[in-house]
Amino acid sequence: MRSSSVKLLSAIVTVSAIVALWLLFAPAEIGGRSGYVVVNGASMEPALSAGDLAVIRTAPEYRVGDVITYRHPELGMVIHRIVGIEGSRFVVQGDNNSWIDSYMPVEQDIAGKLWFDIPGAGSYLKLARRPAVLSVLCLVVGAIIMLPVRRNDHKRTPTAALPSLAEPQGRDLLGLIAVLAVGALLLGGLAFSRPTERQALREIPYELQGAFSYSAPAPDGIYDAGVVVTGEPIFRELIGAFDVRFDYQLDSNAPVEGGGTANLRAELLADNGWSRSFELQPETVYTGPAASLAGTIDLSDLQRVIERVERATGVTTRQYRLIIQPQVEFAGQVGGQSVSESFAPELEFQMDAQQLRLARSAANDQSALAPVVGGLVSQQATEANTLALGPFELDVARARQIAVIALAGLALVFAVLALGTLRGRGQSDAELLALRYAPRLVRLQAGAAEDDQDAIDVSSRADFERLLEHSFGPIFQSGQDFYIDYEGRRFRLRTSAPSGESETDPHRSTGRPSSAISNLLFQRKQREGRA
Repeated sequence: MRSSSVKLLSAIVTVSAIVALWLLFAPAEIGGRSGYVVVNGASMEPALSAGDLAVIRTAPEYRVGDVITYRHPELGMVIHRIVGIEGSRFVVQGDNNSWIDSYMPVEQDIAGKLWFDIPGAGSYLKLARRPAVLSVLCLVVGAIIMLPVRRNDHKRTPTAALPSLAEPQGRDLLGLIAVLAVGALLLGGLAFSRPTERQALREIPYELQGAFSYSAPAPDGIYDAGVVVTGEPIFRELIGAFDVRFDYQLDSNAPVEGGGTANLRAELLADNGWSRSFELQPETVYTGPAASLAGTIDLSDLQRVIERVERATGVTTRQYRLIIQPQVEFAGQVGGQSVSESFAPELEFQMDAQQLRLARSAANDQSALAPVVGGLVSQQATEANTLALGPFELDVARARQIAVIALAGLALVFAVLALGTLRGRGQSDAELLALRYAPRLVRLQAGAAEDDQDAIDVSSRADFERLLEHSFGPIFQSGQDFYIDYEGRRFRLRTSAPSGESETDPHRSTGRPSSAISNLLFQRKQREGRA
């Protein structure tokens, strides 16, 4: 991996880590979503103890069971649990308290709900606030910032098979490993501080569904189907009676157990408030989630009742209403939770001397023929716990796996770097160069280039490799000496001492110094910049 690529990747990862840390932990006071509260007292025992650091986050909504921090007008910040909701206000109580808080906060009073807590960390924060401790911390941080950064490029020992911590690429890779390790440790710390599962209230929806229908035999040529079907008018001159039916079902994705009672009635009403009820099916016991009710309405009987009432009262009404009403009672369980429901929809007809037809509201609204009423039950369930990472959520168990695998992989890469460093220490400069740059190496006979008087000697292998990073031509090897052509000049690295000199002789010439090589490369960059 080239040094520039490693540096770019390291910069990208660093910026991403900074952005992620901002999204996760930036305080609300500076635009973030997090807050930090040191727990005082024992009102939230055993969940939270005095001295714990509670990390809170704002949420789009707050529910019963959430541990929230709210601003009390007299006590300041209070961290308690929501136990109820009354209108726009929340009923809160400490887990260890036998009484409910006298103040009921609104949503604007809530600073956030508990994200996670670090036991005992709040005590250390309080300690760090003391002037003496804070002064020492400032001195230590300042000393670290002021320490000079020393570059040891002259000690690089790269190898062909394994990178080395002594070379820039290895150090850049080490920096990338450190950034990734911090992120993995942070993720692991969050994941291992929370349980993999949590108890939650799961809402189970269900529906009470009904379906009205009616039918009657009819003379040929009057109705398309040869009989009266649901939705069509019933002509009284042709049809003396018709059948009505109501089918009921309690539907849910969760198991339904139980049963109840059901009956079907009809009611005849006049506009002046008079009414008369008729039983179509008496109360019946049913089991399971469904029931069916049926009955027959004799229009001749209805007409005799109307005539008797009109003769007795002297009041004549041109139009009546006929209402079909089932009454269904259910008692049982949905998803293991107790449910008790009553279901009594109505289907209305308008009746005059010529016909019986659906009321306008029922004819124009399909829900009148197929009424539905929804309901919910809450079930205590165990579900996978999650970590909120900005706009994303990750299972705690999965986060633990990712953190462990990432740390193991980073440890392996670090071990490879360390092994490369140890291996490089036992090799000579000539062996290292031959291994690292084997594809570009052109071997000459020993002594073939020793008389090259125009070659510029380079002081160290590190400087020679700096030139190799900018030169892409062949590398010539003659014995223990290496040559490259760069910028129209020939440079030579002698990895063994000339005849009569010792490699450890401090008085022998070491060639072109590192500063001269730096100037040469700097001049090239300037020319490339002007171009």
